[in-house]
Amino acid sequence: MLRLDVEYDFLPRESEILHLKFWDAAFEQLKQTGVLYFETEAKTRVLGDDSAGAPRPPMARQTKMQRLIVRSNGTVTYVGKDIAYHLWKFGLLGKDFGYKQILQLSGP
Repeated sequence: MLRLDVEYDFLPRESEILHLKFWDAAFEQLKQTGVLYFETEAKTRVLGDDSAGAPRPPMARQTKMQRLIVRSNGTVTYVGKDIAYHLWKFGLLGKDFGYKQILQLSGP
């Protein structure tokens, strides 16, 4: 990123979203607002596999965007962690990463 003259003051890691319970807080908010639903029978498909039945309709004909957020084994997908990250970024989680500034350098 230095080649683009981009510097980070803070770079959160994906693993911290789970460790610091950001996902738990986000998941509760999403359930309370009704934007998530529990699917008991997911249709699984491998990319490029047409053996699962009729061909998929073109994207223009699909009416809802559906994303898998939590797998049946409890694993949170990247999409779920990204949702939690953005809720934090907009100040909607009431949580923080808790990093402490230990050194401040003054520039020229």
